Amino acid sequence: MTTHRAQLRAAVRDLSDRGLKCSAKWAAEQLVGLAGGPLDDEAGTSDAPMSPAEEVGSREEEDQLLLAKAYFDLNEFKRAAHALRVARGASGRFLRWYSLF
Repeated sequence: MTTHRAQLRAAVRDLSDRGLKCSAKWAAEQLVGLAGGPLDDEAGTSDAPMSPAEEVGSREEEDQLLLAKAYFDLNEFKRAAHALRVARGASGRFLRWYSLF
């Protein structure tokens, strides 16, 4: 299962680089669905920033960030913000608030 997730992560990045936005969104949705679904609302609801070690180590949040970027690229700003509703990393929090702007 880990190799499938790695392949989907690579596919999302490659598809985004090539400008295939809808395909990147589909792959990102598959990745988040395969990874066990969205993050729990209770986990990480604090606004306290993550330490660099926590931010790098959070694969689930990275996957959510890939999904949110795919939504953002398709001008689905509210969906991007919703995908990052429990983001604690600096990149995720920035994209969430920028999407709501």
